[in-house]
Amino acid sequence: MILRFVTQAILFCFLLAFYLEADPSVKIGYGSCLDQRKPAPIWEKILSESPTHWFWLGDNIYLDSEDPNEKIPEFAKLKSNPS
Repeated sequence: MILRFVTQAILFCFLLAFYLEADPSVKIGYGSCLDQRKPAPIWEKILSESPTHWFWLGDNIYLDSEDPNEKIPEFAKLKSNPS
């Protein structure tokens, strides 16, 4: 199931790049499974590649709730993560 989702997401990125007429200035980045409560030094590498577009393919926060009011503080943690 996960492999199918990742395959579809990668295909989407390739199709998007084709749609953008293969503009060499377009750099598409993608990622998933970032825990907002832990350091994320991977962002340094991502930013050094200067992606023009970013796609979350999976979990961008970890939270066992569907309540939007509980999600807002977790997204704030992700946004304020210094790494």
